[in-house]
Amino acid sequence: MMGGADRQAAMKEGEIGGGGMRFRYRDAGAGPALVCLGGAAQRAKTRTLLAERYRVVELLLDDAPPPPSAAIIEAVAALGITRCDLIASGAKDALALALALEHPEKIGALVLLGPRSVARHGEPARGMDQALIERLGALKLPSLAVFGTKDALAPVEAARHYRTRIPGCNLVLLYDASEAMEGERPEALAALLLDFLERHDLFLVRRESDLLYP
Repeated sequence: MMGGADRQAAMKEGEIGGGGMRFRYRDAGAGPALVCLGGAAQRAKTRTLLAERYRVVELLLDDAPPPPSAAIIEAVAALGITRCDLIASGAKDALALALALEHPEKIGALVLLGPRSVARHGEPARGMDQALIERLGALKLPSLAVFGTKDALAPVEAARHYRTRIPGCNLVLLYDASEAMEGERPEALAALLLDFLERHDLFLVRRESDLLYP
């Protein structure tokens, strides 16, 4: 399945404008557009594997207050992308959720890796916009939330609340992974994400049951 893993898609880096703001980005691969919110100095191997089948655009957002969702949409459009699937890791899930709620016509599917917006008992996490969390029932996009079994920042106890709050949300627990799951289990995570991104509503994990991915 990952036979081309040793070949890295040509990658370009630059800056793009949107909503009066500037965003650093990395862009690699060809095919359907897959936008990732956030990224480390070194591109995660998971994203390199995804770039074998998708055009993977990483917006390298810092930890400052998140930009308006309209600015992200404008920046992505400046890269020639009118519709995309969306991946967000960790605390960037709040921005991804806002994008999906405010611009559903622009997003095909939503993936949250170790999301932190909802706390372990189901309440909004500290500093989260409670109004945003209360609107999650309006999300109609195919969605997937992945939690690492060793993630101290996004505890697995919070996972079931994403399924409760987001209609149609698929939930997967990734074994032996922390908040750094993209670097720790790149092959397993890439295989999982490719399956979901290619199937969307036909994804094999049933909403009613969790999967502890090997």
